[in-house]
Amino acid sequence: DMGVPKWKILFLAVWGRRMFHKHLRSVQVHAGIPELLAELHKKDVPLYVLSANRTANVRKYLQWHDLDKYFVGVYGGASFLSKTRAMTKLVRQERLTPGEVLCVGDERVDVRSAHAAGLQVVAVTWGYSNEERLAALHPEYLVHTSEELRNAVHTWLKKSS
Repeated sequence: DMGVPKWKILFLAVWGRRMFHKHLRSVQVHAGIPELLAELHKKDVPLYVLSANRTANVRKYLQWHDLDKYFVGVYGGASFLSKTRAMTKLVRQERLTPGEVLCVGDERVDVRSAHAAGLQVVAVTWGYSNEERLAALHPEYLVHTSEELRNAVHTWLKKSS
């Protein structure tokens, strides 16, 4: 048990624009992510999804992959150019404290938007942006595998508790 307080938040925005309606069933969940989500859910870490895709499409994707049970909220319709406004709105609506939010994203816009909203971020290299371009934006963590993501999340949770 990591002793994670219930108020700790992990904010996941990993799925990004890959979730266009016609491709939802063909987009696979990255290996190890369902297990990580289950582990965090068991620890009462509230999870959210923020995506540029429509909320209904994100919900369908999560349901098809049996992941919907892990998320407290699903927010779609964020801008492709900047998710800062949507992130700020989500934090305000959910009555979160920015220092208690960790974003996980696979695109440069995710890193830039999180930082602009005053949030910390883990950039994953298995999405749209390459490692060098993500690293240039100085995310708090840059990970290559789901095991590295797990370690980064646990490190962050320990630091912020």
